[in-house]
Amino acid sequence: MTGSLDTTVIIWDFISRKVFKKLEGHTSAIMSLAISNDSKIVATGSDDATAIIWDINSGKILKKLEKHSRGIYSVAFSPDSKYLATGSYDKTSIIWDPNSG
Repeated sequence: MTGSLDTTVIIWDFISRKVFKKLEGHTSAIMSLAISNDSKIVATGSDDATAIIWDINSGKILKKLEKHSRGIYSVAFSPDSKYLATGSYDKTSIIWDPNSG
């Protein structure tokens, strides 16, 4: 899985080396991504000051998190995936419940 300056996230098929799924929803570069412990969701942080939680299988946006005032440069799930941490250039970190936002 890769995040890009072109605002997309690509899920790759490693065997065929082809794009399996393309996730679109950010308006600026993807700066960080993290996959949940069960590999069912991915979180992305972007220079557009939002984090998005995606369903990996469907590619649909589950939640868009908008509390930072500047770009999000790090995202990480807790070991049990019950929480998501975001770190921003606005000098704050937020701990989120990925289910409720």
